[in-house]
Amino acid sequence: MTTDAYLLAAFRYIHQIDVVGVRSIDQYRWSSYRTYLRLRSAPPLLDTTLLDGMLGGPEAMRTFHEVQGMADLVREGADPVGTLRQLIDLAIGVVALDLEDQVLTARLDRTVIHLLDGIPGIDPAALAELRGTGRSTNANTLARRRAEDRLANDPAVERILRFIADQLAPSDEVRPQPTCRLGSDLNRPGGLQAGVSWGRLVRAARR
Repeated sequence: MTTDAYLLAAFRYIHQIDVVGVRSIDQYRWSSYRTYLRLRSAPPLLDTTLLDGMLGGPEAMRTFHEVQGMADLVREGADPVGTLRQLIDLAIGVVALDLEDQVLTARLDRTVIHLLDGIPGIDPAALAELRGTGRSTNANTLARRRAEDRLANDPAVERILRFIADQLAPSDEVRPQPTCRLGSDLNRPGGLQAGVSWGRLVRAARR
């Protein structure tokens, strides 16, 4: 993890992986979140020094998990291109974990990069740089069409886009929702509405 923004986003997501039957993350006995809140002592394998220092103690930690969305980290990041790249990598990694034995197809990051235009919170300049500022309009148009075709045929692409939208949602819209599996429900209040297809949105954006 090469940026603080990416580290904090991954840290927050790991703590907020929803657990069936638990209303809030501080009630889950196996989460390290309780250690960061000083509700229990740290086991030998857990060193809380770095992230504790970055956030400033238990109350700051609680506030961060309650209201902090990835959108703020992206806006405040000193390296918007690197932060966006790492958010894409994080999304692909999370979906890959949920798919377990299924292997994601190659160059998925390039596909995702050409489908991010409709997501609020994406830095247009950073997105353009990731795509390649020297590419011709025709090259970008062809790449976009290939990405749309892949979106239509690979369910993992839509799940990755939904995860990114959720992470970039305004802070007051980001709330944990109970799910059965890691990443198994990316239709959350901060993301797209349930039943809305990314493929349909992409086609509408081109009209």
